[in-house]
Amino acid sequence: MKRTILISLLAAVLCSCNAELTRPVAGNGWLCIEDITVSGHSVMGTKGTVDSDFVVEISDSEGKAVQSFSAGNVPSKVALPAGDYKLTAYSTNVGDWKSAADGVGAAAYRGETDFTIEAEMYAYVKVVAPMANCAVRFVVEDDLSQWFTAFSLSAQGSGERNLTLAEDIAGWFEEGKLSFRLNATNTDGDSFEGPVYSFTARKGHLYTLKYKLSPAEVQTGGTDLDITIDDEFVDDEEEIDID
Repeated sequence: MKRTILISLLAAVLCSCNAELTRPVAGNGWLCIEDITVSGHSVMGTKGTVDSDFVVEISDSEGKAVQSFSAGNVPSKVALPAGDYKLTAYSTNVGDWKSAADGVGAAAYRGETDFTIEAEMYAYVKVVAPMANCAVRFVVEDDLSQWFTAFSLSAQGSGERNLTLAEDIAGWFEEGKLSFRLNATNTDGDSFEGPVYSFTARKGHLYTLKYKLSPAEVQTGGTDLDITIDDEFVDDEEEIDID
């Protein structure tokens, strides 16, 4: 009886090994893109379609481009020879986001993931495309209106990018050091420039600069300002105080 069981187990193991050995290692398999997620929401439509503002590229293990699908033309499945690949998904504005919206810029997204194709098998892939840049805007408290009638923000980021922003208008920058200065015009029509502050901005974040009169200045009638920087983007929340 024991001999019969051992023989049966050995036969099962040999069959399993034989199945692995006979699985084809050459030939085509298929890539199926299950999902592309941007800032917490999917850009995949029904039947595997991808939003018209996203491009998908596939490269092999050596970095050579294999397939590229323009925005709105990504198929539900892609036939590929067995091997290792990288899938890259990015928004169509990833190369020119700085010029959008009359030069203040726009959010751009890019993500990638590695995957493997086995012959005659399906590979189901999901990719997250995080924001590739960051943004800053400013708001002023109502108590400033008794002293000033107009405001603007001068902001300088990496790559010699300089913007002058109106209140509550977001300007988009690359990740890195961001310097800014509030400009104001008082009720007499005189212009003033505030001090320059700076902090390190991270991609995937929207920073709101909040200006208000300091409590001491409210009591004395002065015009020194307090400023806080709120990070309001979906990835994290943080507040940075500027002394």
